[in-house]
Amino acid sequence: MNYKVNWSAADGAFAVPDNVADNYIKLASGKAVKVLIYIMRHKTADDENAADIAEKIDKHMTAEDVEDAFSYWEQVGVICRAGNTVRQTEADAETTHPAAKNISAVSSQKSLERSAKMLTPQEIAERINQSDELAFLFKSTEEILGKVLTYTEQRTLIWLHDFHSMGSDIILMIIDFCKSINKSGISYIERIAESWIEKDISTHEQAEAEIRRMQSAHSLGGQVVSRLGLKRNLTSKEREYVEAWDKSGITIELIEYAYEKTVNATGKVAFGYMNKILTDWNLNNLHTIPEIDNYNARYAQNKNNPVKAVQSAPSAAEEHSYDLNRLLEHAMNNIPTIKED
Repeated sequence: MNYKVNWSAADGAFAVPDNVADNYIKLASGKAVKVLIYIMRHKTADDENAADIAEKIDKHMTAEDVEDAFSYWEQVGVICRAGNTVRQTEADAETTHPAAKNISAVSSQKSLERSAKMLTPQEIAERINQSDELAFLFKSTEEILGKVLTYTEQRTLIWLHDFHSMGSDIILMIIDFCKSINKSGISYIERIAESWIEKDISTHEQAEAEIRRMQSAHSLGGQVVSRLGLKRNLTSKEREYVEAWDKSGITIELIEYAYEKTVNATGKVAFGYMNKILTDWNLNNLHTIPEIDNYNARYAQNKNNPVKAVQSAPSAAEEHSYDLNRLLEHAMNNIPTIKED
């Protein structure tokens, strides 16, 4: 973790800074407080990653919890990334040149998004007090996830609601779906929400249709992992393949059959190779294993017997109104006699 303690706020001693005790501790989660005590005790976290710190503090703490705590304490100015200057306090900000406060107004879209997402704890508290809808969103999300929201989760929800104008009902549908598939981390929720924003999903009807689509794709993906005996989750590219197969109506039985042929041919799991097989079957209107086996048998037989391959082509009688075989027979039986001089 590339952070250092802002010792100017603590006078170089292992003590909780006044601004932390007075303003920020009540807004911090218990895990965030544990992380702060740990890094203040050890002075730096340069040589440790989030997972290491989580393991040393609490067996129930995750790397995501540590990252969230670091994000919170950085935002309020207690710590900063190594090599960066310490974030201005609220008092310092009052003396900042007015032009500096308007940077976000002329910055890029990306900067605007980041500014909208980097709310202080005080700003979050103010928004909740100002908006009954946000208060409902926070409460409902905590009920769905079964836990108190972290600082990062709070910021993300407000960012989706305020910056992207996403309705609370739409956000809650996403959260409920993510919870149902055991992927309720805020980063995953945010990715789903961003994909909906790109698809311009804004109505309840559109959201329900997308949920049904995702449920179907996820169900097939789970079957793929189980039936193929994978000991891991699907990669992003593999999920794209599964979604395409789902849209084409390809069954898990055909996927498993294509998997067997892929392993026999390549000796490994290769979704790209499987996709070529499944795409070829689909283009040839082969939708069951017997149909595939019959197709392959005919192909192999014709390949090994060129004469039969020719015979299997449409006959001349089928293509013309006359029988070519009878004409040849007539010609052979009526060979003209050539008189000798």
